[in-house]
Amino acid sequence: MLGVVRLRRYRSLLLFVVIAVVVFTHFYSFGDSASSFSVDKLKEYTSTVSKQSPQGVQWPVAEVETHIPPPEIPPIDKPTPRPSESEKNPLAADKESLHGAAHTVATSSTKSANPVKTSTPKLEDVPSKEQSTINVAPVVPLQVHWEKSPEHYPLPEESIIPLPKKYKKLPQIQASFAQESETKRKVRIERQDAVREAMKHAWKGYKAHAWGHDEIMPVSASYKDGFGGWGATLVDSLDTLWIMGLEHEFLEAVKATGKIDFTTTPMTKIPVFETVIRYLGGLIGAYDVSGGKHQILLDKAIELADMLYGIFDTPNRMPILYFGWKPTQVAKQNRADIRVVSAELGSLTVEFTRLAQITGNDRYYDAVQRITDALEEFQPKTSLPGMWPLSMDASGCQVVKVPVEEQRKTVPQPVPLPSNGIFAEDVGEGKMVSPPVHNPGKRQLPQVQEIDWLGELQGGKILTESEKDAREKAAAAAAAAAGPPPGLTAEAQSGKIHHEGEIEPGRSNAIGAQLSATSTVAAAKTSPSCLPQGLKNAGYQREQKFTLGGMSDSLYEYLIKEYILLGGASDQYKKMYESSMDIAKKYLFFRPLADKSPDVLLSGNVYVNDAGDVSFDTNTGHLTCFTGGMLALGARALGLEADLEIGAKLTDGCVWAYFSMESGIMPEGFQTAYCQDPENCKFNPTQYYEQLVPKYRLPKKKVDGTTNVKRDGPTPAEKQRLQAIDPNAVPKEYPTTLEGVAKQMIEEESLPSGFTKIGDRRYILRPEAIESVFIMYRLTADTTWQDKGWKMWQALEKATRTEFAFSAISDVTKSPSHPMFSQIDSMESFFPAETLKYYYLLFSEPDLISLDDYVLNTEAHPLRRPQPSS
Repeated sequence: MLGVVRLRRYRSLLLFVVIAVVVFTHFYSFGDSASSFSVDKLKEYTSTVSKQSPQGVQWPVAEVETHIPPPEIPPIDKPTPRPSESEKNPLAADKESLHGAAHTVATSSTKSANPVKTSTPKLEDVPSKEQSTINVAPVVPLQVHWEKSPEHYPLPEESIIPLPKKYKKLPQIQASFAQESETKRKVRIERQDAVREAMKHAWKGYKAHAWGHDEIMPVSASYKDGFGGWGATLVDSLDTLWIMGLEHEFLEAVKATGKIDFTTTPMTKIPVFETVIRYLGGLIGAYDVSGGKHQILLDKAIELADMLYGIFDTPNRMPILYFGWKPTQVAKQNRADIRVVSAELGSLTVEFTRLAQITGNDRYYDAVQRITDALEEFQPKTSLPGMWPLSMDASGCQVVKVPVEEQRKTVPQPVPLPSNGIFAEDVGEGKMVSPPVHNPGKRQLPQVQEIDWLGELQGGKILTESEKDAREKAAAAAAAAAGPPPGLTAEAQSGKIHHEGEIEPGRSNAIGAQLSATSTVAAAKTSPSCLPQGLKNAGYQREQKFTLGGMSDSLYEYLIKEYILLGGASDQYKKMYESSMDIAKKYLFFRPLADKSPDVLLSGNVYVNDAGDVSFDTNTGHLTCFTGGMLALGARALGLEADLEIGAKLTDGCVWAYFSMESGIMPEGFQTAYCQDPENCKFNPTQYYEQLVPKYRLPKKKVDGTTNVKRDGPTPAEKQRLQAIDPNAVPKEYPTTLEGVAKQMIEEESLPSGFTKIGDRRYILRPEAIESVFIMYRLTADTTWQDKGWKMWQALEKATRTEFAFSAISDVTKSPSHPMFSQIDSMESFFPAETLKYYYLLFSEPDLISLDDYVLNTEAHPLRRPQPSS
């Protein structure tokens, strides 16, 4: 009886235990039967969903957006004024063209295997206690698209710079060609057909293994996307296909181009320079060469240009060259960077100008013309007046600090901007750069002064939050009563500038007045303020580099090409080009010192330090080879006939570099010895050896007590150690003379005569050398340029052809038969866009893409020149 009582006392507990056991047993068995669905089936289901996405689209994890709406950006004191209907859409883009196209370009950077075909799992087959249906929501990533939004810094309609339209009749650029013989014509056509066949081979490989992607990987038959995933090779090759008469391939490519959605990309920021020259230039060039018959090409050009127009929405209208395109990024106020590459800044003109000519929309021209105006203003003020340094500060912001005793009463004193855009106080260093000391005739490095800026210190006391709030409110009231300091822009007065590019609400930089125990106004930190400025040298560089090579090249190229594209309607570009070339001819061009004394020129680099001292080096490379063609083009357009000879020698310098290498192809980067006197330059081996051998490689000397000088050879211990490693090894003998060291270096580094260093031995299918050869042929009608180009082509075709396309190579000092010869598995879009196009045009009829009818952008896209005004 007692047991029954106790059982009744614990019956609730026993009932709970029984239920728990039953539930546990049920779910344990359910897990066994359904576990495959819980993981594998879900994966299978999402795989099926992804296959239903637009063809070829792969969703990178890093770019997946949630369905949660982006946080609302708080207003910055005075919100951006709401524009009128016309201001909302300054470019009048067709909304349907922006959002209606299907996105067919893959967004992954590597090729995936074909997915296994699976079916959507049947959810009713899953065991359930009540046989209820389980609804599983598919995981579908949200694709973010660019959207038009009101400008932060809209331009009044009356301030738009109009496109010049009074076009002049410029001098004839191409030579007058005589009738060619049948024999010469046959040879020329055979060469042209060989290049055309190469284009068909490359296109076949791209279509089979990388269609819709940016580039084919020509060795592994895969692909990669480095330029937005929009299909760089597809768009870059459009006009080449048309020019070569590959009509079927062209129409197929146009159809695919029409499906590109430029309003979305897996890239967080768009590289503006590459996007403009490859995509925008490619679309406009294809539209022009095909006679304007394919409206979709112009629609796509406008779609892309309208998105890119947002790069100019900055306080000084200088472009943001790595553009954050997403709506959340566009919603923020931005300014141009404090360090921009000069070629990227100055190489947007011809594409936007041509689009303005076609559409009649002056805003495209206005955007790039403001860059030219800034470059013109800075040109005579650089460290080498006439040319621009490799990098510049385009922010337009001179950071200022108001002295305590003059705060809000006087014009603030400028404080130089650090190279990385972050002042030391922002990272807790407690240092700020002081204003530079002005010394006419000599530049001085800024000094560093110590300031107190640890925490919120005030007279040795750490302020509480309430004390800080009280002081800041008092300071704000006093500041409002005092009014803004004279000389500041409205933007500067609002104090919203963040010098890493973004203007953030509520961001208080470390730039401000030092705290003072006796001043209520000075007690609060001031927000950063900007005095407007033009282009400046970037950061605290001890010396500025000036070059026509990479990172500067197309800035100079576009000066003469924009002048021609505008039909000579603006002398501004002519003057800027002539001023820059006067300096280049004086400082950059040199004659290499080499065997057989070649009468050629190359282009080097000049460096100017803070003291104004000028130095020079012969570091050059493939990218500088456009210079010869540019000089020749300017010679004809501007009547500078002496420059035609200089252009020819510069072009021959690159041809010489091609033929000097074992592969017959020029390296990406190298240095040579140079002639002290270009007019009297006979090869002297000793002079060459002296420039070749660095001081640390010179023979070590010792004096034996008389006048004998001896060179140390290997010590007995060194010989013994070498022989211990390899008993058959012959102890290395060290050269004892300059000539011996030089010959050893030449052998070890495979240096052709005249070369002192080959810093980059690759050839990545670049076009610049053949570009200048083509221009020289069209300007002179001299068929020897065709012969030089054919020899270059034979070397290229032999070394770079693969089963699927053409590939970059790793070392031009090795012939294709060398056991260490290798290819890199890369074919950039400029190979079909430029290199193959220039080779083809070199062997074409002179009126095919005549230089009197077209201007070719830096990616070789032909833009039609306007007709002279009547």
